[in-house]
Amino acid sequence: MTKRNYELDFLKLIFTIIVFLFHSAWLMGENSAKFFPLLMGQVSVHFFFIVSGLLMANHIAQQEENVKFAGFSACRYVLNKVKRLVLPLWVATLLNVLLEAIYIYIYEEHSVIRIFELITQIFPEMFLLTRSGIRIDFNSPTWYLSAMYLAMLPLAYLLFSKKDFTLYVFTPLASVLLFGYLCYANDFSFEGKYFSYLVMFEIIRAVCGLCFGVCAWTMSKKIKNSAQSKSERIFLTVTEIILYTIFFCTWFFLPNNKSIMSVQLILPIAIAITFSGRSYVVNIFRFDWMKWFAPLSLSIYLNHWAANILVSRLFWGESYIFCLAYMILFTLLFCLVNFLVVSSIRSILRKKYPNS
Repeated sequence: MTKRNYELDFLKLIFTIIVFLFHSAWLMGENSAKFFPLLMGQVSVHFFFIVSGLLMANHIAQQEENVKFAGFSACRYVLNKVKRLVLPLWVATLLNVLLEAIYIYIYEEHSVIRIFELITQIFPEMFLLTRSGIRIDFNSPTWYLSAMYLAMLPLAYLLFSKKDFTLYVFTPLASVLLFGYLCYANDFSFEGKYFSYLVMFEIIRAVCGLCFGVCAWTMSKKIKNSAQSKSERIFLTVTEIILYTIFFCTWFFLPNNKSIMSVQLILPIAIAITFSGRSYVVNIFRFDWMKWFAPLSLSIYLNHWAANILVSRLFWGESYIFCLAYMILFTLLFCLVNFLVVSSIRSILRKKYPNS
């Protein structure tokens, strides 16, 4: 047992598996809508945005305001986040490019020119800039990372420079207004046109989710400081279970966009209770082996798209169960390859730059 709370890491793994299944659904063909919930991928990504906003607020809001160096501090915070992710991201992206290049070489004419064109187009994704408008995707699910980091920089600046205003005025108002815009813009869905005024629609989704995450942190801090007695903790435990039950049951069993979008409003409250650690549910998620939830969910998220594309080209027309089994197998294989390559590169870098 450990003092660390791995409940959010567990939820991230669950939502990653849902994204995995969402991206496998098209292997089923036109019948996928009968078997899968609405907005599977969109709701999962909204959850990821909320958690990222919560963790950002947890890191920044507990520090003292420093208006003079707020821009530098925000930039350093985001770059440090990117630095931890960049090697697994690059390896996963290059794997997708390699598989595409092999396919072009085997099946297309003028393959050398096409492969060169392919290689020259990787930079927006490698630098997490695809959601600035340079929309060239190889590893499609990584759009979420581009949108998140682009949206995170100004929000981090606000937290460093105007903490009180950001926590209690800007993020509550921005989250609700942007969520309302998302509902209104496309008939109660997270999807929309590529561009909305000057930014891509996904940037609006990212700002909305991150702001909800900051609100969730504010709530979690209040809960953690006030809920001390046993009766209060029991109340929070029951509330957390009820909120997640309503959320998942509505999402999975009600094929109604309005209902699904409506229950998104209770998700930050449930996440706040989870993060506060005051619910007794947290005791289930204190085992040391659960530390692997977070790296496993990230690895699956980064590497499953290559498996999806490979299966669709090798086994198109086979049964969904057959394709899903191979997609799982290839995803695990690519996760292992990614882990070995990244570990080797980091080991070499540590030996060459021991003090960095």
